[in-house]
Amino acid sequence: MSDIKKLKGKDRLLKEYDELTNDPDINNCFGIDYWDPDAPNPDIFHWQITLIPPIGTDYEGGFYKIECRFFEDYPESAPQLKFVTRIFHCNVEESSGHICVNTIKGSWKSTYTMEDVLNHVMILLYKQNPNDPFNSNAKSLYNSDKKKFFDKVKEYTKKYANINDFENLNKQNIPLFEKCNCHWCKTTFHSIS
Repeated sequence: MSDIKKLKGKDRLLKEYDELTNDPDINNCFGIDYWDPDAPNPDIFHWQITLIPPIGTDYEGGFYKIECRFFEDYPESAPQLKFVTRIFHCNVEESSGHICVNTIKGSWKSTYTMEDVLNHVMILLYKQNPNDPFNSNAKSLYNSDKKKFFDKVKEYTKKYANINDFENLNKQNIPLFEKCNCHWCKTTFHSIS
């Protein structure tokens, strides 16, 4: 992705989209498509991202859909990301799904790419950041009773993001993986049985 950082707007997004959708490491945990891929003219500024968290995270067993919107001056302006699938997390606003990631919230740089953003989203699944919360209820529970917090995470995952809900998988067209060898999972198997 060395020459990609020189591109702007639509050209930059097209190049990033092409590279991300053809990167096997990214595609093992993330499915990336236009928001409405069947539209006559899909909107490059509106993506849907599907995420299967790695085994070992508190969100293991979940299947999440993220909406990503870009401004026409991307990468000068950060993309806007929000979970469409409900998730209980200190850094995700519960009612809107907006994600509080420092990379896109306050310290955005035009040299960042969507791969950087996806890396930060994945890091959030490994580690809550209660010092920069977007969900005060989650932060309070995390700080006061971690067992209850993680029980609630598992409850939300089972109720709203159950990967074993094949009807949901078929509607959202995510590929099913037997083995994940990305830099997040490292040979971890995604179990979909």
